[in-house]
Amino acid sequence: MIVNDVALAHQMQATLTVCAVEIAIPDVSNALSSLIIDAAKMARDAEGRQSQSCLGADGMAVAACVDVRTRELKTTEPFVVEVLAEASRAYDLVLLEAARISRPIVEAVLFVSGRPLIL
Repeated sequence: MIVNDVALAHQMQATLTVCAVEIAIPDVSNALSSLIIDAAKMARDAEGRQSQSCLGADGMAVAACVDVRTRELKTTEPFVVEVLAEASRAYDLVLLEAARISRPIVEAVLFVSGRPLIL
């Protein structure tokens, strides 16, 4: 997906802003659940993948001579949809990867933000 975003920004001579969403998940683990599922490790792994994605976007954008900016959005689970829709209002065009995004997020960004959306 990032490759397509960089290519589109290059073609349009636009600035690409990559928004990384950090969702705070409360720690509800206990001694028994930690033996079955290591939730803390799963959260650290997810954060690492997110950081790698942002770094990958930076590298590809520099190689394609595209001005890239990163923005971190922090929210909690019940407010993800609202935060993404509100953040989308600041941009001319929003690009979302449909495979990893839920339908409520797509609908909120499309209808609440009032911005064009490419999936």
